[in-house]
Amino acid sequence: MKTVLPRVYIVKLVVLVVFVIQLLNFNAGFAAADPVTYAPLQGTITDENGLPIQGASLKVFASYANSHFPGPETASATTDQNGHYEIPEFHRSDFTNLVVLTVKGHPVMKDIGIGATTFDFQYDPAMIEKIEGTITLNGIAVPDHTVSVGFRVRSSWWIELGSDMTDSNGHYEIEYIATPHTALEIAVNTDPSFSSLSDVRIGNHASIEIPAPPHTIYGTVTGYFASAYYGLNAATVELSDGSVAYTNNIGAFVFFNKPDSNYTITVSADGYRSASIQAAASSAPLDIALNLVDMPPAVTAVASRPPDVDGGHLGAWYTDDVTVSFIAEDNDDTPVATISPPQIVSAEGGHYIHGSATDTAGNTGEADIFISVDKSPPVTTVSEITYEPYQPYAYVHFAASDTVSGVEEWTYYTVDGGPVKKTYRGDVHYAVIDGGPGAHILEFWSIDRAGHVEARNQMTVNIENKTAPITKYHLDPIFAVNSAGNQYISGFTLTLKAFGDPSGSGVKDTFYWINDGPSVKYTGPITIMAGQVHYVRYYSTSLSDIPGQQNSMNFVTGQFSGSGSF
Repeated sequence: MKTVLPRVYIVKLVVLVVFVIQLLNFNAGFAAADPVTYAPLQGTITDENGLPIQGASLKVFASYANSHFPGPETASATTDQNGHYEIPEFHRSDFTNLVVLTVKGHPVMKDIGIGATTFDFQYDPAMIEKIEGTITLNGIAVPDHTVSVGFRVRSSWWIELGSDMTDSNGHYEIEYIATPHTALEIAVNTDPSFSSLSDVRIGNHASIEIPAPPHTIYGTVTGYFASAYYGLNAATVELSDGSVAYTNNIGAFVFFNKPDSNYTITVSADGYRSASIQAAASSAPLDIALNLVDMPPAVTAVASRPPDVDGGHLGAWYTDDVTVSFIAEDNDDTPVATISPPQIVSAEGGHYIHGSATDTAGNTGEADIFISVDKSPPVTTVSEITYEPYQPYAYVHFAASDTVSGVEEWTYYTVDGGPVKKTYRGDVHYAVIDGGPGAHILEFWSIDRAGHVEARNQMTVNIENKTAPITKYHLDPIFAVNSAGNQYISGFTLTLKAFGDPSGSGVKDTFYWINDGPSVKYTGPITIMAGQVHYVRYYSTSLSDIPGQQNSMNFVTGQFSGSGSF
């Protein structure tokens, strides 16, 4: 006979097994990640004279590698009449054990080791540091505001070392003991709710502009002056509950500690029309603008059409006459009486066009508009033509000018009716003509920044054939008779002749050297005597100064090189 457990007992048994497994896993993980040691702690707290301090409180916080700093409180004690305290064994973390001690009203923080059993501390007034500053909102001092200095742990944990409340001038002054701790940063906190801590790292002074605390009404009052609105100093700001504030030198005002409610805010200033608005406490900053009692007309200058060419950062240009008109509005009790008539702008160049309007009270408003007019195209001239040595290339250099809008970045050109090209850029702009020897038709023009295209200019550029001439020789023997009456050759008459390409520039000069002598310009036949002349070198140049091949004649070895004979 089988025994069957009721269903409810089976469920309970399964739950129990799962719980035991989870508990074992948790303990194993805790032991592996964060080992805990037990140890007692005792010590003595004394003042600057070595006398015991009774009633000093002490707490210990433990942090673990896998938890948030500083962790839970693990122990606490209070010193007796001898300044002594003792704490029985308690959990220690191998990560951080932080002692927080309060001595004479000042918190002190120290990190003790995992196995430390003694912690003594002697108070010294020289440990006291001071921080002071001013708390403002919208540039206005914030009174009765709590400011604290302490160790910033994270946004939800703050260890306070001292605090103060600002006076009527928004000033605070805090004394504290800044015991160092590598994991913490000392900062000033101005937010009582600790929802956001200040990033100001303190020295001996920290003045802070804070966000608006709850129950605050604040903003800026501006007044019209010289065609713009500026912050008004000493304007009166009054709430419907009777509270009054006055703006500072930048027009700012603040009301603190106002119950959440809707208020009527009335602003007044000498020479200006009063203004009233509705606003609630804790609202966004207010911007209240006041107009003069007798405001001048608001004048706008308007061109009859948009610019014909918008050159971006190079400017906008009109390419023909444009008319500027003036529009005036006056919303107070003194309407516009006179207004400047339209003006036609026809002269080239940049012009500030000024106009005005006057109301019946004699107040005058003004407006300007800048108009740029360019009606003429640029002018491009040829400043120089240069040729590539020994190559059939020509470079035509341009000088483009436009005294109004200026010339666009490039000059354009075509060679022999070919495609349009842009000039190469350097210190000057130039066109390259590389179509070979002969006459070439060059057309060129420029464009100004107003979009005017210059009429095409045309010129002929001749490029010479750059073929170098060749030089040939002819030798005629010189005969002599020896003492025996026999005839022999005692030398030669050397004749040189240069030949140029018929399509080239022709021959200019021929030069020769005898032995190691100087270069001599050839003018006629040369006498070469045996035993006196060992070798001769010679060449010719074209009318374009292109040197031809150098030839040589060695009369010792009988080796001749070059273009041969004729």
